[in-house]
Amino acid sequence: MELARKRRGQGLKAKVKGARMGTCCKVGRMFYSPSSAYIVEKVLGRGNFGEVTQCKNLLTVETVAVKQTRDSSYIEQAMEEAEILRTLKECNSDKYNIVRWNDAFTWEGCYCLEFEKLDVTLLEYMQKTDSGALQLQEIRPILQQLATALKFLQSLKIVHGDLKPENIMLVDEQRKPPRVKVIDFGLAIPISEVYRGQIFQTLWYRAPEILLGAPFNEIIDVWSLGCIAVEMLVGQTLFPAQDEFEMMRRISHTLESPPNYMLMSALRSAEYFELDITGRWTSKTPPETNGCDSHVINSLHDLLVIVPFDKSTGKEIGAELNDRVRFIELIGKMLKIEPEKRITAGQILQDPFVTMSHLHWMFVDTSYFESCVDFMESSDGPASPEPASEGQPSGVSRTDAPMSRRSEPKPDGLNCVERPAPDNTDPGPRKKRKKHNSSRSLKNNVKKNRSKVKCGSTLEPSHKQADLADDVHQCVSHHDLGLHSFVPVSVIKKL
Repeated sequence: MELARKRRGQGLKAKVKGARMGTCCKVGRMFYSPSSAYIVEKVLGRGNFGEVTQCKNLLTVETVAVKQTRDSSYIEQAMEEAEILRTLKECNSDKYNIVRWNDAFTWEGCYCLEFEKLDVTLLEYMQKTDSGALQLQEIRPILQQLATALKFLQSLKIVHGDLKPENIMLVDEQRKPPRVKVIDFGLAIPISEVYRGQIFQTLWYRAPEILLGAPFNEIIDVWSLGCIAVEMLVGQTLFPAQDEFEMMRRISHTLESPPNYMLMSALRSAEYFELDITGRWTSKTPPETNGCDSHVINSLHDLLVIVPFDKSTGKEIGAELNDRVRFIELIGKMLKIEPEKRITAGQILQDPFVTMSHLHWMFVDTSYFESCVDFMESSDGPASPEPASEGQPSGVSRTDAPMSRRSEPKPDGLNCVERPAPDNTDPGPRKKRKKHNSSRSLKNNVKKNRSKVKCGSTLEPSHKQADLADDVHQCVSHHDLGLHSFVPVSVIKKL
């Protein structure tokens, strides 16, 4: 918690308190674009690039956020960001949990980008909780929305390059569960323009292939998302390193060291590892540092016990434990050291943790399952796009929606070139969905399935799910023995 609140300038664009305010950023000042006029209401933040202000668009009477860059060394980067945003907007990026970009213009030497006004960052939202962390029920819809955004970016072969809690914003802080959007495309780049050795990402969320100078692609954003997901659960940064050497050391300590073939092809392996006479790489002796602090997560298995369980009854704890296990399994897939083995954003959306398929068999009658359904159904709407209409590229479809909201599979991929020009007309009210797959009917279906099993039907859970169910039954039967008794060895081995 304290680490999250004391975020030093670890990012590539660290905030600077003493940044000089441009003349168009003064509160009450009016400035103009070729198509509208704006009045500055307040300054939202300052950084090396310039300022972000809350403004009133006097033409649309809409409150907007305007990112203003005056420093000539950052103006070119801001113009490149505008090109990326224009490409995304042409592909209806607003439907995929990407911040809505409205316009770009120059005023008195200041380059301005106009965006929709959002509420608070994910970091600020987490800091307002007592523990600085979120519950799994709330993490799941946030993770789903962010994976939807990354799937959209990956379909366009674009790397965001700086995903972190500060660059994820809530549309409305009061909405539960929150709807989130990805912001700040200042480091975004088409995958065709990347080259080995480039530095992307804030240090704490930097993928090992970037640290090593190895070949990389848009899957580096999935690594960042995995780090963010752990931070949402525990309320502290997964890898709170001071420099790149310590970052690599922490990754190797918590997960594993990069394999030899990866180190052989990387440009910066010798900064972290030594090649011995047998051809094997070993970690270098660390410089004078404080070592791995006691608060550091030593293994992903630690996530089973370091965060207390909320439920008190046996079956409720079983449901929460089962959910926690699936979450850890997903994090392990997102934090694979080897990028080619790392899960994609589309695969995240089909993972059991997101679809909640692991809870359907045994825990459909628990209050924990009900709360999970409520959170997901509340988030199922504006945060995810509707399926593409006939004759239109499908893009990121609702096939990724969890639970009963899943529709029939649609073809994958999103080709921006072939997509028709966006229709700016009001699409009208959304058609009301049939509720034949509501949580109540789902319960009834599960009960019927159970009765069929008793009558000799072939409908049975998978061996892995059945084994896990037995483990949960065994551990919850001893719920009076304390928290550690809820973590059977056989469950941990499945992680």
